[in-house]
Amino acid sequence: MCRASAGAIARPGGLTGRGPFLIRICVPQRDVKALRKRLGFSQRRFAQLLRLNVDTLRGWEMGRRRPSGAAATLLQILAAEPDTVLRVLLATRPGLAPKRPP
Repeated sequence: MCRASAGAIARPGGLTGRGPFLIRICVPQRDVKALRKRLGFSQRRFAQLLRLNVDTLRGWEMGRRRPSGAAATLLQILAAEPDTVLRVLLATRPGLAPKRPP
């Protein structure tokens, strides 16, 4: 079970046109720090890579705040496919590569 709150996206009519549907995305806050460390990023560089304020990232890691919406989705994809996501993100920002490779 996930302890983080879930972001939700509702679309009127749903995919089939029969009614609304809800997509729930859940990323436990403890995984944000573990993911960042596994990828070899400092808080500052990881926040810059994701285009976040470092205080937002710290809040997620300390459990004061939780990622939601697009941020939660990006973190979920980054956890599942780190090589692909990092290749795309670092293509335009090569100076943010981790000091130690993942």
